[in-house]
Amino acid sequence: MADKSILFSGPMVRALLAGTKTQTRRILKPQPELQGNGLYHVSGAGGGIVNVAESDIGATAVDYLRIGVGDWLWVRETWSARMVHGWTIADARSGMYQTELIYQADGDKSIDGWWPSIHMPREFSRLTLTVTEVRVEGLNECTADDALGEGVSSTSHWRPKDVEGKRFEDKWWDDFTFWSEYPQIAYRELWDTINGPGSWDANPWVAAYTFTVERRNIDQLASESNG
Repeated sequence: MADKSILFSGPMVRALLAGTKTQTRRILKPQPELQGNGLYHVSGAGGGIVNVAESDIGATAVDYLRIGVGDWLWVRETWSARMVHGWTIADARSGMYQTELIYQADGDKSIDGWWPSIHMPREFSRLTLTVTEVRVEGLNECTADDALGEGVSSTSHWRPKDVEGKRFEDKWWDDFTFWSEYPQIAYRELWDTINGPGSWDANPWVAAYTFTVERRNIDQLASESNG
């Protein structure tokens, strides 16, 4: 088991807090590369390169991921700190100033702006994920249950013309009905919003992580587990 950090946007942090997000998909880097012999190069954080058939990419690439089953992931999110006389991240970490941590995902207001998630120190993280399953698959293999696990919600409106052979009128469809019946379409729209138009149709290989969520700092969780 290892401890690693993972970045999430504000909407996804809110889904984690609400208990609706139990999965995340991250594009595999580098992507498996087709060779002239019909096999694919698979490489990654585990080191080395192997050539495998397309049907074996998923099972092989799992061994090359930096995140595995049992790992703890501490969540980095956009944040700030209200301090008396302090101004910097170092000041917030020093313990020398009265400090109140605030998080953009909560709708808090920051007079002095926000620090991006990449600059969140480990001790200020408030969410810890325990990885329970790891898969490598094509993005479009995402099922309806997977899409719901990604935290899609009924807060966005979609305007489909033709879904699974069903024709809808050219008007705003009832968002909750659509979300509940077609979560994969909602997730596709979310993916394209985050990764750019056409990124879903490109169907990249992704690492799909399933996890449980603890609303505690990773070191607090570790201390309680060891106690």
